[in-house]
Amino acid sequence: MELIEKMTVKAKANPQRIVLPEGTEPRTLTAADRIIAEKLAEIVLIGDPADIMAMAKGLKLENIKDATDDMAQALLVAAKEEFESYWSRVLCNVMRPLNAIRFSPDAEE
Repeated sequence: MELIEKMTVKAKANPQRIVLPEGTEPRTLTAADRIIAEKLAEIVLIGDPADIMAMAKGLKLENIKDATDDMAQALLVAAKEEFESYWSRVLCNVMRPLNAIRFSPDAEE
């Protein structure tokens, strides 16, 4: 069995989710269509669904409709929340010592 065949068998046995950020790129769509057709992974395409479907139609790709968009939105929301939480913690840790110095009764005017 060749390397590609071994990888295909493993992918089918344990399908994973792949998030592709360039949802309207023709090579990305063509690869996604093939992956979906062969049931190798769940594909999440990032981009405007109408643009993605228009591009897929122009390329005569039949499986792109099975790519999930809801998961992409969920991932973006989770990433935004994590980003905001992280920077909130960083800013609190930076500002706390600065405020202590600034408002200290011993601080020079």
